[in-house]
Amino acid sequence: MSEKDLEIYRELQKHLDGMPVGFPATESGVELKVLKHLSLPKRQKLL
Repeated sequence: MSEKDLEIYRELQKHLDGMPVGFPATESGVELKVLKHLSLPKRQKLL
């Protein structure tokens, strides 16, 4: 995953973490892998 992709997924993770259910960051960064599996970087730019 490129640095640009990581940044996009990190922004999405922060946005989702602000929601009532939350999506907190982890030390391992596994949440970014989950987001990558669920979506594409180009789509996340739209959010």
